[in-house]
Amino acid sequence: MNKSIIKKRRRQFFAISLTALIVLQCVFGFDFNFKDSNGIFKPFPPAYAGSSSGSSGSGSTEYQPAPYTPPTYTEPSYELLRSVAEPQLSGSFLVGTDIKSKLPESTTITLTNNTDRSATITWTLLSSSDAEEKYTGNVNLPSDVKNFFDVPTNFTYTATITGYKLVSFDAGPAVGIHDKDASSDAIKAALSANATLRVLKGKEETTKQAPITWKEVSSNASANASSNASANASFDASADASEDGCVRWYKGTVNLPDDVANLDEIKTTFYYKAKLNYKKLASFEAIELEGKYAKYYKSERILSELPEEVLISTVQDVTISSEDAIVSSEAVKVLWTEVSRTDTEAKFTGNVVLPDDVKNPNGLATTFTYTATLVDLRGEFPSRKKELKYKKDVSFDLYIDYIYPLGSEVTFKSSNSDIVSVDSKSIKLGESQISASTECNVNGVGTATIYAYINGVEADYCDITVTKADNPITVKGKSVAATRNKIKSNGTVVFKTSKFLTIKGKNGNVTYKRQSVKAKSGIVKSGKKFITISKSGNLTLKKGIRKGKYKVKVSFTAEETGLYNSKTGTAEVTIVVK
Repeated sequence: MNKSIIKKRRRQFFAISLTALIVLQCVFGFDFNFKDSNGIFKPFPPAYAGSSSGSSGSGSTEYQPAPYTPPTYTEPSYELLRSVAEPQLSGSFLVGTDIKSKLPESTTITLTNNTDRSATITWTLLSSSDAEEKYTGNVNLPSDVKNFFDVPTNFTYTATITGYKLVSFDAGPAVGIHDKDASSDAIKAALSANATLRVLKGKEETTKQAPITWKEVSSNASANASSNASANASFDASADASEDGCVRWYKGTVNLPDDVANLDEIKTTFYYKAKLNYKKLASFEAIELEGKYAKYYKSERILSELPEEVLISTVQDVTISSEDAIVSSEAVKVLWTEVSRTDTEAKFTGNVVLPDDVKNPNGLATTFTYTATLVDLRGEFPSRKKELKYKKDVSFDLYIDYIYPLGSEVTFKSSNSDIVSVDSKSIKLGESQISASTECNVNGVGTATIYAYINGVEADYCDITVTKADNPITVKGKSVAATRNKIKSNGTVVFKTSKFLTIKGKNGNVTYKRQSVKAKSGIVKSGKKFITISKSGNLTLKKGIRKGKYKVKVSFTAEETGLYNSKTGTAEVTIVVK
């Protein structure tokens, strides 16, 4: 037999024997220590030692096996983990929120014996940005629970960050002057209804509006209110005391929107100081009027030319004589009324309408008197309205008839020469002439009024309206030809607009578009793919087009200009590919 096989079998025998001995020792408790305490070999293990037989002369001892004692079962001191309930994590958080403190502190774990227990979670921040924060959560198993089955005990959670961070706010002026007789509600209604917030979303700054709630906190000088005033205004308590009974304090509270976080704890309350003083009328600008009108003019015609406003000066302080008085000017409305009329003059009165917050305790006169001189002359345009369309270099004559007195001097003037201009030279009429005319030149689109004056007095007027003209552009198609070999060698053949279109009267920009392509006798069906027209008006023939005759319809659009309306149309172009 081969020596290597003999060695292999010996090794197998020894391994089997050793395994058997180990099993006997573990299962049956055999002790294989065959030597006694003195090192003398014992033929049988002590486990089989029995009582002496007492045989004469032999002096030997007979060994008997000891009774079998089964091993004692010990209850395990731990439980096995079956599953972990993953926390339900969702939602977003306002910027500045301590998100970690909002995460669940514990979760439920289930053991293999079908019992549930609670386990704490340790959260760790993984990353942070302006838009989100990422966390990992580790479940802390109790000491008597073993994760024998490698159940996942880690969670990942991404928290979305929303909203804005408050930087500052503007709630309007901190001091103002109000009518002494105004109620508290009237003053509050006049204060800023909203504050403008400066906020940050990430690193980008923007603004938002927030409503303000107002509350009256004092109706006179108050040191307490002054000391609590916000830093956005400076108040002088001693000055308030000098205005006893003429100051009201209002506390404003900015109501931040739900999506705005006040991380820097900016004070959102402030105070407004209302100084209760009349705006007293100090003076007003005198209106000096004089003029001549035709005797037959109606009152409405004269009233239309009288000033509608007058400038007044007001003092915003307790007394007009104060050196610190705040003086301001403003334009107020004047109401005119005709009070009398004769053949030679018409008298009108103008009443100054003071605003509600302006008082006139000193009784200053607020009325004007105006006398218009009426002269015995007459002259009329046949019509006081004329409409026409713009046309380059167009002009027309405008007549005024029935001029009286005879032999008068007539002058024409335009209110807007950029639209319609007239000859401003005076026309001296003969003793028997009863009409005069002027040449009007149209220069633009819009309205202008032409006035006629007789002996320096306005006699009549005519409103001229010039509208935009139709665009005079015309476009006609032409015929172009190209060889297929040239198209193939170059890849494309391009024709400029002037090569295939005749354009006249162009005004403004014109854009072009191909409408359709048709093949002659239906032979060529792919022409649409190989013929294009650009927006600027270039015709392109592409490689691959077949020979044949094509009819291409081109649409054009002339844009609207300051003088002309837009215009659209079409032209048909013939293309021959040889």
